[in-house]
Amino acid sequence: MRHLIAILLTALLAACQTGPYPVDSPFYEIPVGSRLILKRPLEFPPDTVSITFGQGPSASYWSGADDTCTFQLYRKSDQAQRVEPDSFEIVKVSRSSNRFASAPAPTGWVRVGIGAGAGGGPSRYFYETNLFLRSEKQPNVYLMACEHVWWTSDSVFRARHMTVAEIRAILGDTFSLELAGP
Repeated sequence: MRHLIAILLTALLAACQTGPYPVDSPFYEIPVGSRLILKRPLEFPPDTVSITFGQGPSASYWSGADDTCTFQLYRKSDQAQRVEPDSFEIVKVSRSSNRFASAPAPTGWVRVGIGAGAGGGPSRYFYETNLFLRSEKQPNVYLMACEHVWWTSDSVFRARHMTVAEIRAILGDTFSLELAGP
């Protein structure tokens, strides 16, 4: 009987294993050791530590872009900063998701709804992939944070992390992403 329980427990645990996902899957995790290659210089205005790419050459979530990638520096300066073309090693990858509810409808409004976001505007789900970067030549370079945003007015079941192809499309001809081998 013990052997049967051990075999069933092993089979149950094996069924919970997540396998390697194909590169076009939102479940695929960019491997450490991959490289983010900056193809042209980037100018950071004074008192700025980030440049956001999205719908258009430079956008942000607040401008209505649902998918963005933000290139970030460690230190802010009162002078403009320039990042030169370089190959940045991805030394750590993290993924997270957060839900932000919208404000409730004003008093006196009829609030009708089912599920997340009911009673206010739609909630937002943020799926973020953080690529922590390192360069010996440019130690002030910190992170590329790519965010996929879903509104609950869309189907919450479509909320997911960005794929490698979507990240590459947002970064356009400014960056290339080279994945490390298996």
